[in-house]
Amino acid sequence: GNEQEVLSKEKDGSFKLRENLSLAEQNELQQIYEELDTLLTDVEKRQQGLLQLTQKWVTEGVYEKGYYHGDLHAGNIMISENDPGVTAIDFGNATELTEEQQKHVTIMMTAAAASEVELFRHSFHMLLQNTPEEVYQDKKDELTAMLEEVFSLGTKEDAGQRIAVALVKAQELGLELPPVIANFSSGQMRLQNTVNDMNSLFKDLRSNVAMLSKIEKPQKKNHGSLDPIAQTLDNTTLNTTKERRNTFTLMLKKFEVTQEKDYKKLLKDKDSRAEFAEKYSLPVLDDSLEKEMDRVNEILRTGKLTDKEKEAARDNDFELETLFPALSSYMNNLQKAAQKKMKDKSEDGDEYFNRLNLVTMALGTVVDLIKKPAQGIQIQDKKTNKNIKVKVSSLDELMEQIRQYDEISGGKQKLSFYDERLVQGGALQRTVKAFYQAQDKGASEEELDRLADEVWKAYEAQHGEQEKAMVATSVGYLNHNLMQKLPNAEKFEDQQYMQELKGNMEIFRDIAESCEDNKVNGEELKAEKGKFLAIFEKSIQNKEACLQNKEELEKAFKSFTAVLDVARVAKLRELSQTVEAEKRSAKKHYGTKDPANFLSIMGDVISNYLMKTGKRLGYFTAIRLEKKLDAEGT
Repeated sequence: GNEQEVLSKEKDGSFKLRENLSLAEQNELQQIYEELDTLLTDVEKRQQGLLQLTQKWVTEGVYEKGYYHGDLHAGNIMISENDPGVTAIDFGNATELTEEQQKHVTIMMTAAAASEVELFRHSFHMLLQNTPEEVYQDKKDELTAMLEEVFSLGTKEDAGQRIAVALVKAQELGLELPPVIANFSSGQMRLQNTVNDMNSLFKDLRSNVAMLSKIEKPQKKNHGSLDPIAQTLDNTTLNTTKERRNTFTLMLKKFEVTQEKDYKKLLKDKDSRAEFAEKYSLPVLDDSLEKEMDRVNEILRTGKLTDKEKEAARDNDFELETLFPALSSYMNNLQKAAQKKMKDKSEDGDEYFNRLNLVTMALGTVVDLIKKPAQGIQIQDKKTNKNIKVKVSSLDELMEQIRQYDEISGGKQKLSFYDERLVQGGALQRTVKAFYQAQDKGASEEELDRLADEVWKAYEAQHGEQEKAMVATSVGYLNHNLMQKLPNAEKFEDQQYMQELKGNMEIFRDIAESCEDNKVNGEELKAEKGKFLAIFEKSIQNKEACLQNKEELEKAFKSFTAVLDVARVAKLRELSQTVEAEKRSAKKHYGTKDPANFLSIMGDVISNYLMKTGKRLGYFTAIRLEKKLDAEGT
């Protein structure tokens, strides 16, 4: 189409897509998007290969053996379709630098980036072999003036161009470096230009792909509330928004029972921990409660307070929440749980109530200790009604002391302060944490399998029954809705109803077709759809046919919807994976950060050879230049 019709040029020179694109324009731009996205992936692969080659060129030429390719332009760099690496050809202009030449090349490259004229000139002088000393001294002032002029041009990223221009102008003054140095400079310029050209192409493609990614995919037929899964499949767009990913996640949770095999496989993938937490709604592994408990135990053990705790204690309105919000929240959760247990007359209601009493008294004692640390830890003996000074080193010990002196409030059962049932995630949170810790320490496969079983048991206990009930309810609701679309012989006299029946056939066909390309049971779905629709069509010929085929139609319907349930979830899962791939691709492609260039690669190489660089430049000079370039953002 005409670009002016779908694009508008902004003041900054960028292009913006017009709103309310027609269906034809959406289709055409979607095809362009897919082609450009494929091209961007290919260009990025080539760009990364070129940057790796650049790093190798600088490393070998300047820091290792001194061997370098002198003519690395685009035509001499080969990239395979299947091999992620790159290959350089045409080594006819390759040569080798001596260790002394490497030293001065390092200095000249750094000096050119930092605009250090004297430093550059000194190394340039040391490399002159065929120029008599008196000639150099005669041209020294002209050389200095020329370098000042050249180094004032461009920026630090133009170090290669500065060196190349300086060498040409020095030659015009009659000061000629050995061919091997001039050749190295020319090779650097060719390689740097190739990198710049590739980066420019990459950035241009990236901005276009990012713009086109916002185009919505043409909408299919909307089934309304009849089948929310089909509606979700229909409304997928190319835009990888967070809402779209959340929609797939919620749908999968609603219509798919988590499989143990899939759960454990993702759990064991060390690189997919964030995905695992998001997919299975794992609570954030928050250790604030654990840290606060450790701190309170330390106060009980030592009686010593921090300055912050002392300052808080001076406030007349000081409460536990001021210093320990997680402990305060934990106590509130315990209070709610105990009240509910007692109201429901649960078997463990007394346990919850006794723990609430002990926790409340223990934390009250901690508050008193913080307010008046000199008095020590004091609890009340209910038999004598006197305060008793005790020594404890933990909240558990304090609760046990309180219980022994007050069995009426604390009960006869020894209880720990911490109950994982009261913490969001509880056992599941801790079993996952234990698994990750073991995995990070290199535990055996047998041990990891054992811990994975523990995680799965905790997940089943927390989500299993609820998940199965939700799926059964959701699938049953959908199938009930679809069942209402089957022919009813009692309504065959109604002409409007007969028209609706034909529309119902299209609904069944559309819902099935939206899932037929799934990889799990696509072919089986096509076959069951064909059988069901054939009987459906026979059943709507007349009232007699409807009655005659009723039993067979219902049987075919059950078979069709059973396969359709599996197909819908499989399609959702496949599309969810596609969205995640697009998410990673978007994160990879659609950024605005400038790609690495020759100078940044040179900086990386220098960072890898700091000791050698320091020796070459002298450590004082190296540190001075490092600070100068850092200040300029290099």
